[in-house]
Amino acid sequence: MSSNGEHGMLPTPDDLLSEENKVLLKRRIFALKRNALPPVTTHNMADDANDPILIRFVAYSSSIPLWIASTSYPTQTSSIPTILSWAWIMKNSSEVAT
Repeated sequence: MSSNGEHGMLPTPDDLLSEENKVLLKRRIFALKRNALPPVTTHNMADDANDPILIRFVAYSSSIPLWIASTSYPTQTSSIPTILSWAWIMKNSSEVAT
C-alpha cells in the first residue's frame, strides 16, 4: 500500500478494506436503515408549569409569527407546513404558560 502513495496512485477499495471488513461495514449500514420513524425519548417533569427553563423558552419563542406565508422566510416550500406546525405549538405553549 505504501508503494501506491509513493507513486502518486490512489489506493483501490480492495487495498483499503479486506473482504471481512467490507461484510461488517455492509451489515452495519443495513442495520441503520429503517422504514419507521426513529425512537423518541420523552421526559415527564414533576412541575413543568413552574420550570424556569420552560417558562423562559416560551417567553422567548412567543415572538414567533403565527401567520407564515411562503414569502415570510427564505425557505423551501416543502418546509412551510413544519414551520406552521411549530408556530401553532409555540402559540399554544405560551397560552398554557401564562
